[in-house]
Amino acid sequence: MGIREIVVAGTIIVIHELDDVYDSVTGRPLTGSWVWDSALVLSKWMFTQVDFQGKSVLEVGAGAGLPGLVAARLGASRVVLTDVKPLLPGLLKNVEANR
Repeated sequence: MGIREIVVAGTIIVIHELDDVYDSVTGRPLTGSWVWDSALVLSKWMFTQVDFQGKSVLEVGAGAGLPGLVAARLGASRVVLTDVKPLLPGLLKNVEANR
């Protein structure tokens, strides 16, 4: 995978996509390791349709965290991103990359 720079609302969001995170039971890649097309569509929709100023946002099953990071960039006062434990290091890396 690698690093993606995604432009939303005239600003760049840096996302580190992972290719080495697997479910310990099934051995399958965890789908939260990369940005889904639906996250791209949602993030662009959020820019045009939602006023996040002063709002709190909870993203459950955040994966790479793009929508939550966009909400923060659009003025949310508090954003909480959650996912399963193996995805948290990548999610944290994305938060740090976009501070």
